[in-house]
Amino acid sequence: MQTIELFPNFKKRLILLTIILLVGLTVTVLVPITSAAFILYMGLTVAAFCYCFIRLFNRKAVLRLSPSCIDSRMSINAEKMGPIPWSEITSIEDRRHFWFIKGIELHASEAIAEQYQSRIHKKYRSSRKTFLINLSNEEISMSHEKLLNLVETYWKHYRNAENAHTDHE
Repeated sequence: MQTIELFPNFKKRLILLTIILLVGLTVTVLVPITSAAFILYMGLTVAAFCYCFIRLFNRKAVLRLSPSCIDSRMSINAEKMGPIPWSEITSIEDRRHFWFIKGIELHASEAIAEQYQSRIHKKYRSSRKTFLINLSNEEISMSHEKLLNLVETYWKHYRNAENAHTDHE
């Protein structure tokens, strides 16, 4: 199998940006401007709007599947971690959050968790023994089932280091 790069869907990002803008405008009309809750909410809305606006024009791949590793930019923790070898992923689970949000959890080994823990400030470290990477099809033009099948196929095929090494030769 070859390296696959999945890019963000401009339309989905634009819809998210529009929703944030509409919610912000609705709150502006309904809540008194002098309240502390309004100021806090508007600050968060402006920050979310700026973040989404910057990401709207970022055309870098959000997920890269290669014979050696998976490199995700779909969630904050995975972006900080960088590429993770298939051999370090211990399991893949299909998750449902609430009733309608689907996600994929990749559980990485204790070694990856330790490596990640060493990259963040000591007071924010957790005692978790595995590292979770959350993948979602919210940013890309692919169904949840197809993304799950693709990730599982790569993982099953390349999780043994010997298998990945023989495929390169």
